[in-house]
Amino acid sequence: MSYPSPSEHTHPSHRAVNREVADAFRAKAERLKLKTGETSFFRARAYEQAAEAVDKLEESLEEMYKRSWIGGIQKIPGIGNRIAHDIERELRKRGVKR
Repeated sequence: MSYPSPSEHTHPSHRAVNREVADAFRAKAERLKLKTGETSFFRARAYEQAAEAVDKLEESLEEMYKRSWIGGIQKIPGIGNRIAHDIERELRKRGVKR
């Protein structure tokens, strides 16, 4: 029995959720860039990198979250605890439940 690869069962609307989360992170990065200080610079960079990582995913964040919760999201390269929780918050804003 063969199983579909993650990209085969990712519905276009699921990719749209990934895009929405990535766009939200890019917007947050832009807001952080307006603040002064080293912390804001590094946080902005972290959100930009997270947006890139989300855009590159073969699987939808929604499916990943439903299957593995925060632990699965943290396995995305470049996604740490804080940003994983921000992803969860963004998914919940869009009606995604675990």
